[in-house]
Amino acid sequence: MPPDAQSFDFLNVDIGNRSTPTSLMNPCMQFYSIPTPHNKKYHHHMDRIKGLVGKIIGLQLNRLCSDGGVMEGDTNMITHLLQSTIEENFSPTDTDGNTGCPFSSSLPSKSIPDTVISNLTPTDKDQIIESVSKMLITFLMAGYETTAISMSFVVYFLSKYKRCQERCAEEARRVLGRCGVHGTDIDDDELVYCRAVFMETIRLHLPVMFTTRVTEKEMSFDTGLEEGHNVTIPKGTRCVVCPTVVHMDERNFERAEEFLPERWVRWERGRWVERDYETEGLKSTALPSITEDEQDSPPISAKYDEENNSASSISAADPHNFFSFSDGARNCVGKRLAIMESTILIAVLLRDVCVDFAEEGFEMKKVRRFVTCGPESLPVVFWRRE
Repeated sequence: MPPDAQSFDFLNVDIGNRSTPTSLMNPCMQFYSIPTPHNKKYHHHMDRIKGLVGKIIGLQLNRLCSDGGVMEGDTNMITHLLQSTIEENFSPTDTDGNTGCPFSSSLPSKSIPDTVISNLTPTDKDQIIESVSKMLITFLMAGYETTAISMSFVVYFLSKYKRCQERCAEEARRVLGRCGVHGTDIDDDELVYCRAVFMETIRLHLPVMFTTRVTEKEMSFDTGLEEGHNVTIPKGTRCVVCPTVVHMDERNFERAEEFLPERWVRWERGRWVERDYETEGLKSTALPSITEDEQDSPPISAKYDEENNSASSISAADPHNFFSFSDGARNCVGKRLAIMESTILIAVLLRDVCVDFAEEGFEMKKVRRFVTCGPESLPVVFWRRE
């Protein structure tokens, strides 16, 4: 395992180790500044990650400065974080006392004033890099294990359902081509079916078992168990929310226990497009047939006609019933990053290789680790795709 991956793995395991009941009562595990052998090892790995992240951010900051602070055509997460940090700490405030936020739709410009960029000193740049590094490391560490577990589930489903694997490969080769492509050249919005595979995977098998919320006011709900049966939750109650219960309810997702990426997408005019629940309502929309005029892209795999036809009849998924990233103001801050990197990884992987179970009749068993839950084992084999 590469050194950087070793450090990510160590820090991820360390979070779980420090959160056990025994460790919570151990000062040496809760105060990172105590020079124990374990804490020294922690700081060694954390310094390595800080160095890696800081180098990447520094390169992006230098690029932003050399371009005069212009963001046009370059709206990746690091650039957004850099602009936000620069505006918050170095840009003059407007008449209302606000600096503006690059994530706000009310911000008319996608550039930083040249006077601000030119006046940044080396010390200012170090401060910006440190600030953005902290945010980015939080995103990466919070999503490291959950993304890894999610991708394990993706590999499991694609090994089990070959028709979905074929469709991902077809889309990947159409969008990415058969040769190598740089990561910055990939537009994950074009990998619609690969993204649907990821969404359907975490609908059925979520790496995080539950989340919690505290009610801000008294709330009453119709349980749906019988007519007029309501339950009242007092203000200030801590509620445990289990997304899997929501996702496996037939009232929320048709054929809820089946793995059907087609509930998120449909084939239209030679490519996959996202389905719109509001437009389609509860009506099932079969995939349109491909005409000769639309053969400019790889056709849907015809190897699994019966399964494909069955999948095509599924109703569009209602995104309001999807809680894998929670919802509302306190939903997962890394949602966009997780979807983007997982979608691209699926496409890059299946463009070039095939995957299948290494053991005939393999059935997955899950094991709990702190608040996450992943496969106990996943024996698979990979080989080059023709």
